[in-house]
Amino acid sequence: MWPLVDYACTVPGVAKPTTIILACGDGNAVAEQLHWQRWGTRRASGTGVVRQNDCTPDCAAGTFHVYPATFTLSEIVPANGRRYFTRVTIRFTKGVPLPGHRVESVKDCFDHPPAPFVPRCPADLQGAG
Repeated sequence: MWPLVDYACTVPGVAKPTTIILACGDGNAVAEQLHWQRWGTRRASGTGVVRQNDCTPDCAAGTFHVYPATFTLSEIVPANGRRYFTRVTIRFTKGVPLPGHRVESVKDCFDHPPAPFVPRCPADLQGAG
């Protein structure tokens, strides 16, 4: 079976989503319009955009900006009998959110998952057996 990605924070993952919420706490950063060129057993890669709130003057009144990017999914961990990508690396191809870098990396796993299908962080799995 292909690895999944937790695309909406606390719901079962999917393969090849068109959207991934990057900021689960507030939804102020979302990968959208995703097109996957490769979806393998260890890595996935594709293109799309990041829609990110500048939170100016605050996040409630902020403006969302769109940044074209490439995306790489990696670092697989098990959850509820499936395998999940837990890291997304974003390479901005035009413009960079402020404050930001040309390449950003987001880890999507939980110390205390809210549900059995949400991946646990790899450090938590080392003692599991």
